[in-house]
Amino acid sequence: MLRHPSKPLPIVGSGKIERVESAAKAMSLSLSREQWYRIWVASKGHGVP
Repeated sequence: MLRHPSKPLPIVGSGKIERVESAAKAMSLSLSREQWYRIWVASKGHGVP
């Protein structure tokens, strides 16, 4: 999401420190386009164009 040209900012919307910490840790995750695509296809449960 953070690679999108519009540079969106995620909104955590939580007062729970654990969720804020989890969101901050997710920022260090870096996926290649192929990795992201494979996750997306798996989430759909079928092939995508």
